[in-house]
Amino acid sequence: MMEILVSLMGYAQFFQSSENQWGSLFVGQLPSWLTINDPMSLRHFYHGNSTLYDHVNYAPWIVPASLVVGVCAVLYVHCSA
Repeated sequence: MMEILVSLMGYAQFFQSSENQWGSLFVGQLPSWLTINDPMSLRHFYHGNSTLYDHVNYAPWIVPASLVVGVCAVLYVHCSA
């Protein structure tokens, strides 16, 4: 589950274009605390050929990934009780 959720956190920002008009349709309505908006970090994430250990790559992901992990932990605890 985390593999899919984490990979979707920057999808709309990275793949928006003038053809699909995602920027005007819904990208502005996505919460900034749950999405990745850093273009360099997104480029390195989706294209690869970079290291995870570079601060530029992992810093924008800390808060959103932590929040997703927290929500998943709450769901797990709630559903297993």
